[in-house]
Amino acid sequence: MRRYTSYARIYVFMCLDKALLDSVSLSHRDYEWIQPLDYEHVPFRCRKCHAIGHLFRDCPLNSKANAPAPLRLSDP
Repeated sequence: MRRYTSYARIYVFMCLDKALLDSVSLSHRDYEWIQPLDYEHVPFRCRKCHAIGHLFRDCPLNSKANAPAPLRLSDP
């Protein structure tokens, strides 16, 4: 069995409304393997709702009841 040390780069259009895959399952003839994925040029997005345009801390799905109370300085 031959092993190659090269790599492949592919250009794929994806729906960014869902979480990105960490890996894919590949097979060639009688050989199967799990290939980890490395993404390039992916814009920042919320890891809770996966929307582009805000981060997790600013997600509208975070309820204000669960948010920590803001720190206030006490008057002297």
